[in-house]
Amino acid sequence: MKAFIKTLLGYDTTGMNLEGGALGLVKSYYGCVEAQGRGMLHCHMLVWIEGGLNPDEIKEHILTDDSFKKSLLEYLDSVISTCVPDDPDPLLTISSSSYDPCSIQGINKGINTTPTPTGYQKDLHHLAETS
Repeated sequence: MKAFIKTLLGYDTTGMNLEGGALGLVKSYYGCVEAQGRGMLHCHMLVWIEGGLNPDEIKEHILTDDSFKKSLLEYLDSVISTCVPDDPDPLLTISSSSYDPCSIQGINKGINTTPTPTGYQKDLHHLAETS
């Protein structure tokens, strides 16, 4: 959980991280870890994001702002999938091609390197196939 909070949320208890994480600048969070029936631990978490809308504001924007609704639907379509994405290039080798994809932090292992969209899709394909 500490790695998730630090790496993905980018939450910094010192207040020095002004960039935030994958969701934006996290102002606070609350979570509890519990075990499922078979003993598998999982977390329920609330995350407060700087500038984030509350559910009533989201609903209002969806009902009154077609541009917001279109952007929201495009975003959701881009991050929610019900299939394994195609392998964009069977000859492309990325970090997760050589290791269990859950054991490394994505495809960007070098300093000052920016993965290509093809690299991201390859990484996602490999993660979905092996998991």
